[in-house]
Amino acid sequence: MGKTGLFDLEKQFAFYGAYHSNPMNIFIHVLFVWPIFFTSLMYLYFTPSFYTIPKSPCGFDHGLVLNFGFFFTLMYAAYYVVFDKRAGSMAALLCFVCWVGASYIANKLGYSQTWKVVLAAQLFCWTNQFIGHGVFEKRAPALLDNLAQAFLMAPFFVVLEVLQSLFKYEPYPGFSASVQAKIKADIREWKEKKENSSQNIHHGSIMLKCGLDIEVFGHKIKIPPPFLHLPSMITSTQYCQESNSIRSLHLLG
Repeated sequence: MGKTGLFDLEKQFAFYGAYHSNPMNIFIHVLFVWPIFFTSLMYLYFTPSFYTIPKSPCGFDHGLVLNFGFFFTLMYAAYYVVFDKRAGSMAALLCFVCWVGASYIANKLGYSQTWKVVLAAQLFCWTNQFIGHGVFEKRAPALLDNLAQAFLMAPFFVVLEVLQSLFKYEPYPGFSASVQAKIKADIREWKEKKENSSQNIHHGSIMLKCGLDIEVFGHKIKIPPPFLHLPSMITSTQYCQESNSIRSLHLLG
């Protein structure tokens, strides 16, 4: 506790949870977030190497390559441990397992096959996540509001989500209750904004069964009933409650 910004676990996990509250959407992310991380490491295996470990403990034909993929993994692992020592250590270990496995597969496939596998997997996984948000969550994914959430934090949050669901894990006492309160507040605020925006006048037309006086550039124009279609350029209206009609309005000049 006491951490701020990107290291504020409670705040960041609540933000993530507000975009992943539907059980089906959560399940989809559990299935597809880590494969995105894994296949990214497969592609990064072919970046220039800084050092090659001569004898691989995993039976590689060639040693493990310390390149951008390794430092990418190291950055993720270190960040997760800082986030939470216990769950973060588990996620960090999973990161390095992914790095070793992705390196092995990429080494066996070669670049000509690896990029095709990576492209297909990434398209499949991202498509399913967008379906999860559009069909089940009915809210745009967090990447539109917070890129760090989508790419850096999501793998760890999936691990934390699973630990909470299966083992009731909490980084510290009261964590879950506090996060749930923040999630509910965020969702409530989002729904209120959505309802308010839907009540505004959108692009389209208004049909009226009454006469109308329109003032354009200082000139009054009378339009007779029975039906009028008013374009979305209307900026203000004055309603007559007795006749339930619009008596005058001003158009954009």
